[in-house]
Order: sequence, then structure tokens, then C-alpha cells
Amino acid sequence: MLIDLFNCEIISYSVETNKIVQLVQETFYSIIRPLKQITLFHTDLGNEFKNKIIDNTLNIFNIKQSLNNKRGLSLW
Repeated sequence: MLIDLFNCEIISYSVETNKIVQLVQETFYSIIRPLKQITLFHTDLGNEFKNKIIDNTLNIFNIKQSLNNKRGLSLW
């Protein structure tokens, strides 16, 4: 699920039995608003977010990635 943290609006979601990179990619592709309007993608440290497919998608649209560390704190 992708949530706009400005207004807590769900902007996209995808459902699958396993957490895989294709699920994250599908969620990005189903966003209705232009991806260029998104400036930050914040996630936990799940392996599905540590992937060249996600990195390339974020780079193409100039989206910065923010990750939680093991204590739940944000790393920029």
C-alpha cells in the first residue's frame, strides 16, 4: 500500500500472498497521479525494497528512498 503522508490518503495498493518486488512494482504502476509528483518513498528494511527494479523506478522519477533502521528510525 502506498500512502500519501501529507493527507494520509491511500494512493495505490496491490495484494498478493507473498511480499515480492513485483508486488511493489505493480503498486507503483497503478498510481493514478503522475509519479513525478512523488518525492519520497519511505519503507521498512524488507528485502522486497532492496532491489534494482525498485531502485531504477525511483531513479527514473527522481524519487528519494527513506528506509527505517532496525530501531524503526528513518535513514535518509
